[in-house]
Parts: sequence; structure tokens; C-alpha cells
Amino acid sequence: MNALQNITNKLSMVHEMAEGKEKGELKSLLNGEVVTITEFDFVQMSNDGVETDVAIFVTKEHENNYFYGGSVVTETLKKLEKVLNVDAEATKEFKSNGLPASFTSVESQNDKTRKYTVVEFFTN
Repeated sequence: MNALQNITNKLSMVHEMAEGKEKGELKSLLNGEVVTITEFDFVQMSNDGVETDVAIFVTKEHENNYFYGGSVVTETLKKLEKVLNVDAEATKEFKSNGLPASFTSVESQNDKTRKYTVVEFFTN
């Protein structure tokens, strides 16, 4: 029965980086804290029947959690992925050290009732 439970757990898991971790709330990172993104990837999720990529990432400071990024965070991490795909030295450094980042909530200029989260990266 234990083997079947393991199979069920793996099938229901969103991504292997989530294994053994709890889902963290992105808003908990909006406190001005600089965190180190150590791993990220993208998962397919359905939103009103439309499949879309959503970023999933972990940080050194919150090692027991994984986080989902909103659309702006996802697009920023896709840009980072493009850089890492063509720059071997940057990839090596990212895998060794991670990348310090800060998350901020920003009010939409078009709709003052809508907020979104942006990520800013820092280098040492």
C-alpha cells in the first residue's frame, strides 16, 4: 500500500521542486526582504480553460516552501531563463549561489484597483 501511496503523491505533485515543501504565499515575500532564488521552473496551469505557464520557485531563506509567481513574475523569470540558456558562466553562478531578489506589489496605472507583483534582481 505504501508504494501505491507514493505513486498517488507523485501524480498529484505539481513539480518535483515542491516535493517535501509547503506552498508559500507570494504576498509573504512583499515585505522588502531580499531573498535568494535558488531554483525556478514553469508549470502548465489552466485559467478559464486556457493553458498558461506559471513560474514556480524556491528560495534559500524559505527552504520549506515553494512559491508560484503571477504573470509579471513569470515573464521576468522567463527572461532570466533565456539569459541562463545562452550564458554558461551566469548559469554556473546561479546554480552555485542563486540570485538575490526582492518582490514588490505595484498598483496598475490603468486600473487603480488592480495590483501585481514585480521582482527585482540584485547582484553582489
